[in-house]
Amino acid sequence: MEGPHGRRLRRLAAANVVTLAWTHHLAAKSGRVQLLGAVPRAPVVTQIQWGIRRGWLVPTWVFQPEICEVLQQGSFRAERGLAVAPWALRETATAREDDLMFFGLLLATEAPDQAQAAPVQAAGQSATVVHWLPAYWHRSAAPQMTFTLKAEEHLSVTLYGMDVHGRPLRHAVILRADEAHRLTLPWQGVHALETRVWPRGRVGLQADGRGVHVISPEAWENIYLYGKAVWLLGFTTWRKFWRQARYLRRGARSFPHGTHFSPAYGMPWCALEPLGAL
Repeated sequence: MEGPHGRRLRRLAAANVVTLAWTHHLAAKSGRVQLLGAVPRAPVVTQIQWGIRRGWLVPTWVFQPEICEVLQQGSFRAERGLAVAPWALRETATAREDDLMFFGLLLATEAPDQAQAAPVQAAGQSATVVHWLPAYWHRSAAPQMTFTLKAEEHLSVTLYGMDVHGRPLRHAVILRADEAHRLTLPWQGVHALETRVWPRGRVGLQADGRGVHVISPEAWENIYLYGKAVWLLGFTTWRKFWRQARYLRRGARSFPHGTHFSPAYGMPWCALEPLGAL
């Protein structure tokens, strides 16, 4: 996946929402659904085993507010909508012709920067505000790290890192305004800091051998998704999709996806089998 850390996390979260919706629906239809894992070069797509059938859950995240509104109001022609799969899925997945492809949409807006997030927080909605540390903070030769943290305003912060075995760890700490907080953790690196409200002042982090890292308020990013709806569009077979889908080059536009930043293939929603045909 390309792009900044926050956008990649939001894409994966959106994909997991659609995956969860499809697995619940399929399990209610007939039997247990086994998740076989994401496709390495198309990590938003999940391979599943559904009874004796194998399938691929292919999600789309619609985040533009105006397109979400058009979809929810139904003010569009159904034949415009395309069920889209990434080009990398065709190139790297090992599939049989009768495998099923299940398509779904998540309608969920985002508010990654401070200006966008301020109105949603003022309205009482949640936020998950993250700062990503530079790469030289990710690794240490020592079996533990000693940190000193300081904030200009009172703030609850969670640190995310890894131990010497590469296992993810987290540690929560409450910072009082202008007071240095020192802690030693059995970590080999720290990757990110997280809060639930946008910091109003600067936050400083210091560790042995790494100097001081100062985080200004605008250097944080909200990774929260503001979900509106999940649509299960329908399904088709692997063979039918790749025979009928048209190629969408990088930079092409389609509805409701907008601009495609990587090559893909698209098939009209109306060509999919309805959920009742399962």
